[in-house]
Amino acid sequence: MHKTKIHFLSRYKIIIFSFIVVFCILLLFVNFHNPFYVITSGSMLPTLKQGDVVFVVPVSYNSLKIGDVIAFKKFFVDSDHIFIHRIIEIDDAKLIKTKGDYGISSIPDIDYPITKSDYVGKVLFVFYSLGSWPKLLDPPVNYIIIFMVIISSVVFLKQRQFL
Repeated sequence: MHKTKIHFLSRYKIIIFSFIVVFCILLLFVNFHNPFYVITSGSMLPTLKQGDVVFVVPVSYNSLKIGDVIAFKKFFVDSDHIFIHRIIEIDDAKLIKTKGDYGISSIPDIDYPITKSDYVGKVLFVFYSLGSWPKLLDPPVNYIIIFMVIISSVVFLKQRQFL
């Protein structure tokens, strides 16, 4: 009985460790840019609420379609401000028009035109009501976390005699 409990706990630790490693690898694939954005306005209600967190990935601009929810920047607004809106139109010149789900119409010069240089990525996952925890993943904290996971991995593997 005692051996089974130890084996279960060991397996549990390996699963948690694996999730952490996968998360760190995921951070590497997004080039150390924080792929998490906290929704701060009600423009996407009821789909996205304030405090929801979206995970944005750099999907090809040419593969986007009407209905996709995307992240984009408008450089004349604020260099750090990211808009999260739904695509409602793609014209022949591949210019995108978006709109917040809550809005009656698109906002001129914000929602249209969106060019390839404005585009940040496509919303892949939504984590509802998580608040501001992704800010912990901004540099330099994300580098520290990755460093700690690598060191922990080496120690873990040495203890298991894999190294």
